[in-house]
Amino acid sequence: MNLGLVEGPSGSPVDSPTESPADLSSYNFARIATAPVCLQLDGNCNIDNETVAEIIYATEDGMTLAYTDGTLGAVGLIDISDPSAPAMEGTVDVGGEPTSLVIKGKYVAVGVNTSPDYVNPSGSLQVIDIDTQSIVATLDMMGQPDS
Repeated sequence: MNLGLVEGPSGSPVDSPTESPADLSSYNFARIATAPVCLQLDGNCNIDNETVAEIIYATEDGMTLAYTDGTLGAVGLIDISDPSAPAMEGTVDVGGEPTSLVIKGKYVAVGVNTSPDYVNPSGSLQVIDIDTQSIVATLDMMGQPDS
């Protein structure tokens, strides 16, 4: 996962461009750090397990990222309070394929596909407390959740 800043025409970082899409050609993405999600599993990424950051969402203060990892069946958390040195905060096993997520306050709501096949869809909505990295609520979706 690449972390970066959006730079305006003058080369200085901007919070968010306010111009219309036709006027955004002078904006650039400036990478400031990389956060290899394999570091969640091993400090040197010396593993055979596959892992991937798919859907990413930031907390309201912008200091923590949550991401879905469908390969691992987990939600990962990364502290970016120092964006140039992202810190892996761990993963939460959700018992299936996380298909979407959103953050509200200190909670991550994640849709989890637990379908054994296409004929028997199943899934849940799980709520994760970011501070404790634990699932605090689970709702059966009686079908396959997706974004």
